[in-house]
Amino acid sequence: MRLTFSGKSFRSIVILAGTFFLAAVSLPCQASPSAAEVYNWGSHQEVSVLLNQVRTQAGVIRNLADTLDTYNREWPEIGWQINASTLIRLCWHVNALDNTLFQLQNTKAGALPWQRKAIKRIAPMVYELTGATDASITQLNENRDHLWASGYPGDTDFIYQKANRIAHTMRNFETYAGEMHSARELRETLGLRASTGS
Repeated sequence: MRLTFSGKSFRSIVILAGTFFLAAVSLPCQASPSAAEVYNWGSHQEVSVLLNQVRTQAGVIRNLADTLDTYNREWPEIGWQINASTLIRLCWHVNALDNTLFQLQNTKAGALPWQRKAIKRIAPMVYELTGATDASITQLNENRDHLWASGYPGDTDFIYQKANRIAHTMRNFETYAGEMHSARELRETLGLRASTGS
């Protein structure tokens, strides 16, 4: 499930944002890569790299959504144009996160059990985040003159909450993995067997 600007919506943002936003607009939301484009990573270390990217990307999205929430509180002093610029950047990062999830879902064969659990846990949250971002784009395009009174503030707050939850979930999984690794090293140092504790 990929976030895309509809032709009409995307053209509206491009035309109305003007040249000030051309740098941001040059990174439009893109379609999902085909399976042939996905590198078939096989080791759990490589899966860990992707899971770390999920946490980082979710953190960036959370920060951008927090910025949008700040704009909402200062409306109408902060106009829709600045919202559009930030939302385009957020869209780019949501697509990057979605692409990372797409890669993760194609690497389960090489993932550790806890990694597979993490992928399964975050997948629906990423899809919800994508849907909320799409809704924000629609609200921005349809309610430029009264964003605060539309559903836009609720959408951006939902994006913040969902991105924060993804980042927090990944941090918990990473903590768990670190503690499991430390426990395994300690067992080896002490000459203990994991199955019996003796």
